[in-house]
Amino acid sequence: MLDISERHLHTLSNKGAIPKVKIGSRVCYRIESLRAWLTAHESPSDSRDTCH
Repeated sequence: MLDISERHLHTLSNKGAIPKVKIGSRVCYRIESLRAWLTAHESPSDSRDTCH
């Protein structure tokens, strides 16, 4: 969905750049929250077809 490494996901998460939920020591990501975050941060020129 995000097309990024797990390490980069953790970096973004630790910086508070993406939505997360902590349950004890586990960090979880709600798909609905990630989709909403992607939509909110998408620029008009972005295209999902050109993401590598």
